[in-house]
This record gives sequence, C-alpha cells and structure tokens, in this order.
Amino acid sequence: MATATATRTRSVKMLADGAVRITISGRETSYWLDRCEGDYGDYRCYRLTKHSDDSLPGKVTVYYCQVDANNLRAVSCECPAHAYRGHREPCKHCGAILALLRAGKLS
Repeated sequence: MATATATRTRSVKMLADGAVRITISGRETSYWLDRCEGDYGDYRCYRLTKHSDDSLPGKVTVYYCQVDANNLRAVSCECPAHAYRGHREPCKHCGAILALLRAGKLS
C-alpha cells in the first residue's frame, strides 16, 4: 500500500531592509541575513537571525549556514532539520540562500 506525501511549496524573497522571507506552504518566516567571516575557498558563510517571535519574547534564534557557491550545494547549517536530513536535501535556510545565489541576489 503506497502512502501519499504532501507537497510543500517553497519560496524566498529578498526584502528591501536586507532581510529574507521564507515561505513554505503559506507559512512565512523572516530572517535578517548577514554574510559572515567564515568563508573558505568557494564556501560562503551566512548568518540568519529570525525576526522576533511575539510568543517567545526575548528569544533570539540564529542559524549559521555554509554553502558551496561554485557548485550551489548546502554544506552545513546549525538548524535541527539540516542535522536530521541535510545529507538528503538542504534545509530551508540553506535552500533559501542557494535560491538567492542562483537568482544573482547574493554575492
């Protein structure tokens, strides 16, 4: 018996204030995006800081992502999703950075 899997739609948008908005199946999450000092060869490092969550005042969530800019592939991210399945598919953070690189919106 085959089981159906839900298809999730993903999109990323660079906002005017230097932030990015990641949308997955209609659920939006915004992050401040900064380039880090962790570049090594073709690998580029980015920091995504999640915009404040009103339900958790004072909580700041930060993820450091490293991508291979030449081959456009995810290398690492500190989020739980990358640790769990990063070897199969990029997490939403690395996926967003890779999409922005492909679109020429990041250097």
